[in-house]
Amino acid sequence: MPIDVLTRWLHVWFAAIVIGGAVFQWLAVLPAMSLLSDEQRMLMRERVNARWGKVIALSVLLLLLTGFYNYLFTGQPRDKQYHMLMGIKIVLALPVFFLASALAGRSPKFAGLRRAGGLWLLVILLLMTGIVGIGSYLKVTRAGGAAPAPVVQTPPSE
Repeated sequence: MPIDVLTRWLHVWFAAIVIGGAVFQWLAVLPAMSLLSDEQRMLMRERVNARWGKVIALSVLLLLLTGFYNYLFTGQPRDKQYHMLMGIKIVLALPVFFLASALAGRSPKFAGLRRAGGLWLLVILLLMTGIVGIGSYLKVTRAGGAAPAPVVQTPPSE
């Protein structure tokens, strides 16, 4: 398998893990945990985060590595629009990495963030929606090395 295909596959795979994990937590875990007592909720969060934190750490690491590899070495076009959109995508990804890590972590400094987890999961999902949208646009419009030319239809001559 060519390295460019492997790094793109890994990048998409680990982005899907982060997005899927956030969706699952927001739609299933948080509502279920709201039915638990405070003590049960704390115990459940500790047990889930003990495993999920490792998945998030690995995902963030591999998203950074594969993302920068794909940006620097896969022969993408280097025009101003591409750089602008890629820059926006990177800027949107940084708070996702922070929030996902803080929510899955154990640091007492971020306990307040974890208590408001539903809000921050929604923020992650909104940011990831933008990231996936920009990435899709860049992939589709830049597949041949340049943005496709606009289609101009001329009326048929009589």
